[in-house]
Amino acid sequence: MSDGKAKGGGAGYDFEVFREACKQGDVFIFKISEVKKDAKRLNLFSEKEILQFVAQPPDRLTFKDSRLLENDLFKSKGAAVDAYYFGCGQDTWYLAFLMAVSRKWVLKSFKPSDVLQAGDEPEVASGYQLGEAFAKALRGKNK
Repeated sequence: MSDGKAKGGGAGYDFEVFREACKQGDVFIFKISEVKKDAKRLNLFSEKEILQFVAQPPDRLTFKDSRLLENDLFKSKGAAVDAYYFGCGQDTWYLAFLMAVSRKWVLKSFKPSDVLQAGDEPEVASGYQLGEAFAKALRGKNK
């Protein structure tokens, strides 16, 4: 696995390692209510179902980019957020993930690409948003 620092043109992380963490259920889902809303389009309704879906070998996986997380409360400013497109039937979906300084994987985005605006770059959540959501999850309120 790489160090999670975005480098010119390449992924910050090994996607297969992230998939294995999803298979084990060892991934925090950021903004779970938004992710669940979009995942319903794939008949996925629970956090476990979403992670098990992501853990499967993706169809037409395409690396989009790796960007630096800014203003990170986890004191890991500069950590990479890797973004990918993948196929699901005729549709194209988008997902983004990172590893927090706590060494916990975070699924940051999981949505159909049709919700992205044309030419839109994926959002990078502020460190404050991630920190608050992650702290809430650690207190057991994201189940």
